[in-house]
Amino acid sequence: MMTGLKRGLIDSTVTVCDGAGTVITDNPELVQGMGALMSGLIETEPIEEIIEGIESRGGIVLDKEKAGIDQVSGLRKHADWDIKILLSALSPRRKRGNFV
Repeated sequence: MMTGLKRGLIDSTVTVCDGAGTVITDNPELVQGMGALMSGLIETEPIEEIIEGIESRGGIVLDKEKAGIDQVSGLRKHADWDIKILLSALSPRRKRGNFV
């Protein structure tokens, strides 16, 4: 995602970050730093220092109170923005052993 942002292939990302939940950003270094050492994050708790660091780098934390993970809501937030190309790392939901 960092490379896509740097090269202008995408305009913004919706990802998740431990300590912040869903994050929207167009900062390539921020998106790289959030996901560099972790994969498969399914829940987290808000950490004030993490949230402040993201916001100071131009990122938007979707749910500061609970650090919720809801990338669909992050995508919906873009509905009124002039964003041409957006990338989100979404995984399929599982229901009774099957993907839905």
